Amino acid sequence: MFLRIVLFLTILILNISLSLAQELTQTISGKIVDGISKQPLMGATITIQNSNPLRGTTADSVGKFEITDIPIGRKDIEVSFMGYQPIVIKGILITSAKEYSTIIEMEESLESLDEIFITPINQKRPLNKAAKVSARSFSIEEATRFAGGLGDPARVAYSFAGATFGSAQDNGVVIRGNSPTKTLWRIEGIEVSRASHFGGGNLAGAGLITIFSPNVLGSSDFITGAFPAVYGNVTSGVFDINFRNGNKNDTKYTGQLGVLGADFAVEGPFKKESNSTYLINYRHGFIGYYGRLAGGVSPGYQDLSFKLDIPTKENGHFSMWGIAGLSSIFTPWNV
Repeated sequence: MFLRIVLFLTILILNISLSLAQELTQTISGKIVDGISKQPLMGATITIQNSNPLRGTTADSVGKFEITDIPIGRKDIEVSFMGYQPIVIKGILITSAKEYSTIIEMEESLESLDEIFITPINQKRPLNKAAKVSARSFSIEEATRFAGGLGDPARVAYSFAGATFGSAQDNGVVIRGNSPTKTLWRIEGIEVSRASHFGGGNLAGAGLITIFSPNVLGSSDFITGAFPAVYGNVTSGVFDINFRNGNKNDTKYTGQLGVLGADFAVEGPFKKESNSTYLINYRHGFIGYYGRLAGGVSPGYQDLSFKLDIPTKENGHFSMWGIAGLSSIFTPWNV
């Protein structure tokens, strides 16, 4: 009897020693859901803080997770998911007697950003802010793209509301029935009485084509009514023309050769790393040569236009522009 008691106590002591030598672990499981919709958050990350090595997992397609072999004791669980506020659950008691299971609800992360103002941009809006109605802007692209425009802003205006032409042979613009002679031309803020080759060559006062090439055009205005006071007592329409500045980075050369003539331009900075620019354009028409070959009346023209832009730091901003043209008509009976 005594030997049986000693044997029993020996086995009991050995079992207790083995239990004390082996680390007890447990499993943590649960589900991650949205706090409002209760929908599972697939891919949410769950980690055991201060674990070595770091223990963790991600939620599956239904938001469930499971982490095994967690040593018993007090643990801190961190849960994170993109677009949601991270959660840290502190002091969870993990025991060997029962698996720890929980449902974790996460809240969306809301960030306050600066106000964003969205303003519609109408690229056809006139540059002159005082022109509220019956006005629009046009650019070099429109002047060169319009079919039958011949690179002439006056002919491009035929496609605008309220404007038409008096004759296909000239660039006269009839605006709401008014004579082309009543149309005001301004270039860089200065009124120009004759801005076309052969200007005033017919009773309507129209010409053949503008003295300047469309390649020097910047954004310009065409106004057909409700004229701002700056335009005086004009009664028909206004072409408020602006020349563009030359290229500020490199010297550029442009050459165009077409049925109507040749067009050459050079532009660039006066010197490197300078904001001062120049733009020079020369155009020579071929219409007169065709007329001579056919034995009829032959209008010929050439023109030169330029713009110099010279900004300074202390003495202001200087700009100089100019246009010059030669127009001649060859008739066979003058030979």
